[in-house]
Amino acid sequence: MVIVLDRQIVHTLNAVGMRVFDLADGRSTDEIAQALIGEFDVSQEQAHADVDIFVQELLGLGALEEVEQGDPA
Repeated sequence: MVIVLDRQIVHTLNAVGMRVFDLADGRSTDEIAQALIGEFDVSQEQAHADVDIFVQELLGLGALEEVEQGDPA
């Protein structure tokens, strides 16, 4: 479950969505996709596409904040 306090929104995530959210700790989307490939039955292409879309959705909701590579998470 992801709660966006600013907007008073609650989102329920499936196992893959929750894993992406957990891995979004300063890692790049490529690193997150690679982790999913090792943990779930998903192709490289599908993992990258899904992670990119989902991260953009989380950014749009305010549930994630983008950081520059090398910045502390």
